[in-house]
Amino acid sequence: MQKLTVSYARVSSLTQSTQRQIDGFASCTAILGDSGRLKQTFDRQYEDKCSGSIKFGERQGGKRLLDDCRKGMIREIHFWEISRLGRDALDIAHTINEFVELGIQVIIKKEGIQLLDEQGKVNATAQIIIAVLSVLSQIERVNILERQAEGIAAARARGAFIGRKAGTEESNEKFLGKSKSQKIMKFLREEKKITHVALLAGCSTATVYKVKRAQEQEAKYRTEHA
Repeated sequence: MQKLTVSYARVSSLTQSTQRQIDGFASCTAILGDSGRLKQTFDRQYEDKCSGSIKFGERQGGKRLLDDCRKGMIREIHFWEISRLGRDALDIAHTINEFVELGIQVIIKKEGIQLLDEQGKVNATAQIIIAVLSVLSQIERVNILERQAEGIAAARARGAFIGRKAGTEESNEKFLGKSKSQKIMKFLREEKKITHVALLAGCSTATVYKVKRAQEQEAKYRTEHA
């Protein structure tokens, strides 16, 4: 069986697109001796639309990629940048180590990192760079959360409107924190159809759309106040 060269892309929410990462892969070229250059192509592409705080093996696309790796199907994996693997340094290290143990080449395009050398041995320098970038990615995530918290606190101090007023309708945050909403969001992250999500969650399609809208509003608010 011929092993596959694949790519993995991740964005943080359902409303975002992986197209920028895919375009980035497409713009990369490989030198083919006297034959010139060829645009990078992949046998298969994996993607997720979820928070980077979710462990790689617990994501729909990440789990599928790991399963295929363990089956011996994958030869080489391309990521656009290290943060696409995750925002937790330990989880990134765990995932990278598993790829190494399986003898799979890992290439991080944006940072120009190739994990294995031509003999298939671990590039120590690349490992150090990945470790440093993983920690920086985790620090960046912490800083983002701190800025969000500071923005919310400042808005409350000014008396600015955040969500819905207490005593009327519940806020997006409270609504999305409910177990039913959490279940719906899980199915949405798995990119199931609205009607299928409603069936699995035991609710109406209107409720699914309400959860989807609340997610989008919450993501927009956090982005604006990051």
